[in-house]
Amino acid sequence: MQNIHNKIKSIRLAKNLKQEDIAIKLGMSKANYSRIEKGDIALSPEKLEILQSIFNMTSGEILNHETAQERLGLPNHGALEEIVKQQAAQIERMKSNSENLLEALIKHFQKPIISSKLDSGNDIPNAIASVFAIDGIDFILNKDNIGEDHPLLAAYKQYKISLLGYGIGLFLDALIKETSKGSQRKDKE
Repeated sequence: MQNIHNKIKSIRLAKNLKQEDIAIKLGMSKANYSRIEKGDIALSPEKLEILQSIFNMTSGEILNHETAQERLGLPNHGALEEIVKQQAAQIERMKSNSENLLEALIKHFQKPIISSKLDSGNDIPNAIASVFAIDGIDFILNKDNIGEDHPLLAAYKQYKISLLGYGIGLFLDALIKETSKGSQRKDKE
């Protein structure tokens, strides 16, 4: 089972799975699972069976899986892995920066609201609504740019749904008014 650790990592990345998720299913820590992917720990037959189930592949398919390095004919010195690590780290930094920007925007919009109130109470919902109303905020408020579990992502989805409902309501009101005007004109004729 030479280089199986590279194949497991390649399959995991291709299937967009996280090390933590696989480690939990294997009943081990993320650190130990990471050591398997690095080739520091041998993969037991029992763990291979579980991986087959996770990846929905046979052991033969796992062993015959062609990694990106193998497809490109690159030597197995980890250069490609290093590039992938750097890009993954950059993506995480960008997500963190997006989340920090959202927090800063909420604080920015919250200041005028607080200063305009006599009781100086926090009006976070209005500040959040102000952030949601910014043109182009859709580019930041999505699961690619902020963590899927970020509370603003769910709130933003609700906000967009309510805007859609409001727009549909306005359209229906206008349609009803136009229809009733047409009916009144026909009645007068």
